[in-house]
Amino acid sequence: VAAPSFALAAKLRPVSSSFVPLHQLVKHELYHHPPPRLHPMTALATTAKALIDTRKIGAESAKAALNKMMTDRQKPVEAKLAGMRKASSAAQAAHANVEKDHALRMQQLTQTIDTQGKTVKAKTEEANKLADELLREESQLKELKTTYEKLKTAAVTKDTKTAAK
Repeated sequence: VAAPSFALAAKLRPVSSSFVPLHQLVKHELYHHPPPRLHPMTALATTAKALIDTRKIGAESAKAALNKMMTDRQKPVEAKLAGMRKASSAAQAAHANVEKDHALRMQQLTQTIDTQGKTVKAKTEEANKLADELLREESQLKELKTTYEKLKTAAVTKDTKTAAK
């Protein structure tokens, strides 16, 4: 709708005592000065342009709100991420210390096992020597016992022969 012409504005000002109601002035202005006829597509294009402009403004405000929301959410996440990185590096350092300690203990245990193995081997060899010596001594003892028994029986038979005479 076109804006009212200056002629209408001039008529709206009271110039004299003859007062004309507003609705008559508007009727008169529209009758004598009709608005230019717009092609229907022009009106549609104007409406579409207004809608597009409104949507562009809405999209820009939504983008700004989204950017603000992202920065608002990003700051705490970055703070948490920094804390998580510190915790992760502390955990990695602790893990490395545990691995070093484990390796050291494994080395100590290996040395202890080797030492104990050598001790066991030496004691086993000593026990085997003692067992061999014990077997020799036992066999010698058996020989001595049999010799003693032989001598004892020989002495008893000699005594009985002498007593019989």
